[in-house]
Amino acid sequence: MAFEFDREALSDASQIGFIACRWPVLKNHTLAIFDAVCIARPQSPVGLIGKTMVYLNCDNDAEGAVAFLKKNGVSGSSGALVCRAFLGLCLYLAKRRSESEQVLKEMMETGAAEDADATDLANTLLEELTGK
Repeated sequence: MAFEFDREALSDASQIGFIACRWPVLKNHTLAIFDAVCIARPQSPVGLIGKTMVYLNCDNDAEGAVAFLKKNGVSGSSGALVCRAFLGLCLYLAKRRSESEQVLKEMMETGAAEDADATDLANTLLEELTGK
């Protein structure tokens, strides 16, 4: 049985999730929101990014965020570009600078033109990493 999800309601839920992921007391509720987003829009990176933000904000666990993204198939050459950029960010926050730089450069080589926001994030992080 296929479900129809209202696009605006999903957008609102995602926005609420991104706000709620700041507070550890709301962690389980936030994860439930992003689980629903993943079910409703499995091809969208929003659910994955939202869950990553829970690791970063609620748990203050950049290593956990890296492991989560990798477990979900994200690398420098695979996954949505925004997820790859977030992997670079999480590696950076985990103080794994050389890995971050490698992932971001690989991302830029394999499809940066497809997503301007992901490209901007990657470029900003690369500038920070390389000092250029």
